[in-house]
Amino acid sequence: MWSGIRGAEKVQLLKSLCVDHVVDLGNENVTESVKKFLQTRRLKGVDVLYDPVGGKLTKESLRLLKWGANILIIGFASGEIPVIPVNIALVKVW
Repeated sequence: MWSGIRGAEKVQLLKSLCVDHVVDLGNENVTESVKKFLQTRRLKGVDVLYDPVGGKLTKESLRLLKWGANILIIGFASGEIPVIPVNIALVKVW
């Protein structure tokens, strides 16, 4: 399981809760960070995307999904409703 969050204190909290991989959204590129994590675990992608943020982060996160993954979008905390290009669902991007 990986999680994206902003701020060092929140990152440390998630790590203390044994989250496998934490991405500080203020300091790291989500796609690069998660891809590296997936490669170290020899995983082909993310199985489930739980997204309360929306916006640009949703579009970036979609590129990390493996074929047959599930997506649960529950809100738009970023204030932006994501536009999801259909080609992402049809093509393996990486």
